[in-house]
Amino acid sequence: MMVTLNLTSNVQDHILKIKLPDDIPMGLVDVVLVLSPRKNNKKNKKCTLGDLAKSPYIGMWKDRADIKNTSDFAANLRERAWRRSK
Repeated sequence: MMVTLNLTSNVQDHILKIKLPDDIPMGLVDVVLVLSPRKNNKKNKKCTLGDLAKSPYIGMWKDRADIKNTSDFAANLRERAWRRSK
């Protein structure tokens, strides 16, 4: 079975560290790296919890009558996306 992962990492001193998800099976793997350097700009800045709290993503589903439990809805979306990526 082949699994494709899109990960973002930072190369420092020509060292690349990657933490794989826990459900990746152990054993021999082939690794293909596609390096696409990014410029350090405001788009890549770290987001703080305060930034997230002020973002339009917090509360975006609160007025939706078709979503009974927004936490369950979000968890279901994440699970479906994870299954699609396998």
